[in-house]
Amino acid sequence: MKKWEIDLQSCPASKSNRRQWFGPGMSAKSEAAQTFTEFSILTIRATGEPSPFEKDDEIEMFCTVRYPSWRNDLDCELVCDVLQKAGVVPNDRQIRVKHYDTDDPPGKPYTSIRLESHRKLRRK
Repeated sequence: MKKWEIDLQSCPASKSNRRQWFGPGMSAKSEAAQTFTEFSILTIRATGEPSPFEKDDEIEMFCTVRYPSWRNDLDCELVCDVLQKAGVVPNDRQIRVKHYDTDDPPGKPYTSIRLESHRKLRRK
């Protein structure tokens, strides 16, 4: 079994706050989403820990998030993008099983991520 984990002192932008719309068909990452992405990638790369995952691993993700208030919807899709951009997973589509949880009560923001791979992807 392959494992990888990290705790980030930040939380992903909620689903409704991930993109800013500038007109029909024109959008960009919101400032909150961009900040989380950049901070997380730098933090992950600073550990210097190499990725244990290969292109044919089926990955299971456990993600616990504490938001600063009750207003945010729990959404960890941005975390999957970060893991791919930081080089932890070759492709975020390999994350086949996702367990999301929120930590009560609201307080200092953080995101705890644990990845496990027990088997290879089945190809047809």
